[in-house]
Amino acid sequence: MGAPAPSPLPASTTPIPLDVPRLRQLLTDPATESVRRRVFTLFEEPVFGLRYGEATADERARTRARWDRMVSAGLFVGCLTSHLPGAPAGAGAAARSRHDAVMECVAYLDHSLEVAIGVHVGLFGGTIALLGSADQAAAWLPGVEAHTMRGCFALTELGHGSNARGIETTAVWDGASGGFILHTPRETAQKYWVGGAAETARWTTAFAQLTVGGVAVGVHPFVVRIRADDGSPVAGVTTADCGVKGGLNGVDNGRIWFDHVWVPRGQMLAGENAVSGAGVYTSRHATPDARFAAQLAALTGGRVGIARLVNNQAKLGLTIAVRYALSRRAFAPSPGAPEARLLDYASHRRRLMVPLATTVVYALAADALKAEWNAHSERKDADGRRVGVTKRLHVLSAGAKALCSWHARDTLQECREACGGQGYKADNRIAGVRATHDISCTFEGDNLVLMHTVAKALLGDYAAVLGARRKPGAPSPSPPLPPFGELLAFLNAPRVGSTPLPPARGGPRDVTSPAFVASVLRAHAATCMTDLAAAYAAASKVASPFGAWNAVATAAAATAAAVMAVHGHAVGSAAVAAAAAAAARDGRAGVAEPLALAVHLHGLGLIGASPGYLRSGALRLDEAAAVEAAVEDGCAALARVARGLVDAFGIPEPLLAPIAGDWVAHNSRARL
Repeated sequence: MGAPAPSPLPASTTPIPLDVPRLRQLLTDPATESVRRRVFTLFEEPVFGLRYGEATADERARTRARWDRMVSAGLFVGCLTSHLPGAPAGAGAAARSRHDAVMECVAYLDHSLEVAIGVHVGLFGGTIALLGSADQAAAWLPGVEAHTMRGCFALTELGHGSNARGIETTAVWDGASGGFILHTPRETAQKYWVGGAAETARWTTAFAQLTVGGVAVGVHPFVVRIRADDGSPVAGVTTADCGVKGGLNGVDNGRIWFDHVWVPRGQMLAGENAVSGAGVYTSRHATPDARFAAQLAALTGGRVGIARLVNNQAKLGLTIAVRYALSRRAFAPSPGAPEARLLDYASHRRRLMVPLATTVVYALAADALKAEWNAHSERKDADGRRVGVTKRLHVLSAGAKALCSWHARDTLQECREACGGQGYKADNRIAGVRATHDISCTFEGDNLVLMHTVAKALLGDYAAVLGARRKPGAPSPSPPLPPFGELLAFLNAPRVGSTPLPPARGGPRDVTSPAFVASVLRAHAATCMTDLAAAYAAASKVASPFGAWNAVATAAAATAAAVMAVHGHAVGSAAVAAAAAAAARDGRAGVAEPLALAVHLHGLGLIGASPGYLRSGALRLDEAAAVEAAVEDGCAALARVARGLVDAFGIPEPLLAPIAGDWVAHNSRARL
């Protein structure tokens, strides 16, 4: 066994190397730097100027004007059509990377614009790309990409949000007309919260319960016109506005009713399932469960995007709050002395540095998930069709979306408070960004429900993982792990670094060691997983499946969070190892050191913030005080490089806030 990794916590007098340009290359994609420069240059035009307190109609008009300008600038060329047959090899991957870069830039500017584009390209266009036949994709995607066929995504209903499988809109095959009759049978079946449906969209991908020949075959998507190109109504379709929201009012969320609308057979997306002209239903999937999962493929990509983009809002808030904390002063440490900077106060460091560390780790994890999603999206089966979304990607995206959006919500609130009254001013951005991103915890899956999705997948693979014991000298488990089981492989690991798993007996462990953090996170997740499996098995003996799950639902969500924490820390640790190896090759410091510090503080912050680690026995009571002290030391250390870290996020000055710069000059009487 090699020597233990050194502590990432430096002495208070030890300089911490920091290479901001190279760290930025790690936290952004250098291959798309030219795309970002192009977009940020475009954002210097007046139409993209930051505005606050606009009426809803004006905010919507500004969103559309910004969107139209981006279309005219050619920023969406190839984002969908580069994946069509006949496109050059590698064109799809390159186009996806460009589009990701564009959306990351948009996220810093305007969440309404980001969501409007995301619904049209990612959900409407993505559903056609993923679920349509090759002929359907070739027919519609060019128009979607050119924005001449503006669409929306109609899944959620008034009575069914997270339970998408229970939607009530119906689609009945009508053999006489050779099409489907789409209908809203009751008020709870009206499509609700559909982004773009109130004014912008002309088309939608409408999801409905399909019946063919009297047999219900589950939820299927249809491409349906909801208004004419000139915006006038079409027969049988009623749309309405959802009204003013708590934020995100640049998006025209709407409601849709269908009154026995006839839909041609060719407008049922037929890449996965189809109905022939003779009324024969066929499917690529053997079970209803598999069929339903395939229909929601676009949501997986959407959740991958949300995890990345919402974490960028944490970056934005922290950049503003950290820069303000380095210049704003309050209270002198002694009479006649200068007032201390906000970031000199330990309590202020604590409220910003732990979230900063977590934001760095989540950025690495979200980028790794994006890379996995993009690689998967290029895979084709033997017939040249895209491979369906894997269980691993579906579950990882659910967990990442939940954790990243919760983190951004909490971080933005902390940043708002950390900036005092200035944090509440609209032009200092944090309060407004916090309001518009609150909904990220709900759309494309309520976060708590998504964590239950993760937990159910873990339970399903738990027994198989425990059965995959490593044989002496074997390089991999035998039999192979199930699809999601690799995230539970640590259950079979007898040791983590030099620290035993389960929890150590004897004296306290070295909390400054990276192995300590990995050990505690894994031991806690292992205990949570074991306890959840036992509790669910016991409940299943005396209750219905619903009752058994309901009895363990709270523990299930906590277990999912514990396992996702292990995964996130592992991704961060791998990035530290890669950066250290690069430094060893080229002799350049400044990336591995601050990265290791952030990853370690993130892990310590998780452990110190929850009593669950004590309850599970992963953390000893006599170690808890040492963890608390290590968190304080880590915050003090990270504060020394905090300005460089937030600069490495690469957010342009015009998209920050007055308090991130010369806030005295901004508020001077001379500017009245």
